[in-house]
Amino acid sequence: MPADPQDVINKAIAAFQMGSPSSALQLLRQAHRDAPDPLLRWYEGVIVAADSPADARPLFEELVASEPHSGLYRLELGRVLVAVGEHDLAAETVEGLDLSDLPFDARTWRAAGVLSWALGRRDEAIDLLRCGLAEVGREPLILGALSLRLAWLDELDEAGALARETLAQVADDEATGALVLVHRGTDDAQAALDLLTATPLPGPYWARQQAEALLSLERPDEALALVEDHLEDASLGLLSVAMRAALRAGKTRRAADLASRRLLEGKPRRVHVDLLGESGDGAALHLALELGAPVDACVRAVDRWVAIDGGPSAGDAARLVAEHFPGDVSAQQAWLDAAQAAGDGPAVAQAAQRLVDLQPDSGRAWGLLGMALGATGRVQEARVALRQALQHPPVNDAVAALAARLGIEAE
Repeated sequence: MPADPQDVINKAIAAFQMGSPSSALQLLRQAHRDAPDPLLRWYEGVIVAADSPADARPLFEELVASEPHSGLYRLELGRVLVAVGEHDLAAETVEGLDLSDLPFDARTWRAAGVLSWALGRRDEAIDLLRCGLAEVGREPLILGALSLRLAWLDELDEAGALARETLAQVADDEATGALVLVHRGTDDAQAALDLLTATPLPGPYWARQQAEALLSLERPDEALALVEDHLEDASLGLLSVAMRAALRAGKTRRAADLASRRLLEGKPRRVHVDLLGESGDGAALHLALELGAPVDACVRAVDRWVAIDGGPSAGDAARLVAEHFPGDVSAQQAWLDAAQAAGDGPAVAQAAQRLVDLQPDSGRAWGLLGMALGATGRVQEARVALRQALQHPPVNDAVAALAARLGIEAE
C-alpha cells in the first residue's frame, strides 16, 4: 500500500531541516514512483531549487504543463526562472497569477514578495511581504526578506529594526545582510566589517560589501585580496572595488588591467572616476589604453567624466584618449567637448584643429577653433576658421556674433 503523501512530505521536510536534502529527496522520489502525486513533485522541486535552480526548472515546467492555471506551480517556476536569469520568461510565467489556490504560509508570502522584487516590481514586493506579516504574524522568514529589501531602498531605520527582530529569533542571512547595509549606510564601516567577519555571507555581492568596508577603513591590500577570488565572472561593481583597492594599494598596473576589463566590456560607467580620481595623474588610464581598451568605450568613459566633473581632470582624460587614437574623429570630438567644458582655450584650439584636420566639414569645430584663436589674439587665423564655419552651417549664435564683429560674411 502506498505511503500517505502528507506523511512522506512531513518526513522529507524534517530530513531537509536536519541538513539531509539527499534523504528528503529520496523519500519524495520513492513515494512519487509508488503513487504519482503532484504535491510530492512540488516539494521535490522546492528542495532541489534550494541548491540548484537550474535542475529544479524541468520539475516545475512539468507541473505547470500539467496544471497551467495553478498559481502555486507558476510561482515556483517563476522563482527558478529568475534564479537562472530568465527574467522575461519569468514575468510571462507569473503574469496574471491567480493567488487564490496558494497555501499562504510564511514561505509562500516570502516567495511571492521576493519574486516580485526580482522582476523589478518593488512596490508590489514590499506590499506582499507586509501583507504576509499581517496574515501569518511576525515570521522570521518574511521579516528577513523585508528587512533586506528595505535596506536596498535606503529605508535604513525600519530595515535595521526588522533585521534585529529577525536575528533575535533565528540566524538569517537576509537579516544579517540588511544590518550590514544599515551599518554601511550610516558610515559605520567597522560595524559592517565586524558583522561580515563574524557571519560570512556567501557570494560576490557580500564580498564587495566587505571590501568596501575595508576601503573605508583604509585597508586596501586586504580589500583587494578579498575580492581577487571573485573576479572571474565579476560584476562591474566588484571590478570597480577591486580597481580602487589596487590603486590605493599602489598597484597601478593591476588596477589598469582591471580597468581594461571594464572598458573592453563596453560598460565604463564610473571607470574614469575610479582611474583619474584615485590615481590623480591618469597613469592608470594610460596603462589601460596600452592594454587594449577600445576607442568607443574610452570615448564613453570620457563623456561620462565630463558629465560628472567637467573640470581639468576630465580634460586630461580626454587628451590621453585623443592622443592614443589620433586618427579617430570621436576621440578628438570628446577632447574638444572636454576642453570646452573645462574652459581651457588653448586645449579647445588644439582639439578643434585636430578635428577639422580629420573632418573638414565640421562647422562646429571650425567655429570653436575660430573663437579659441580669437581669444588668444590670433585674429588672422581666427578669421580663416570663422569663414570656414560659416560655410558649414548650422552656426551657433556666439560664432555668428564673433564673425559679424570681425566683418566676416558667408561666401
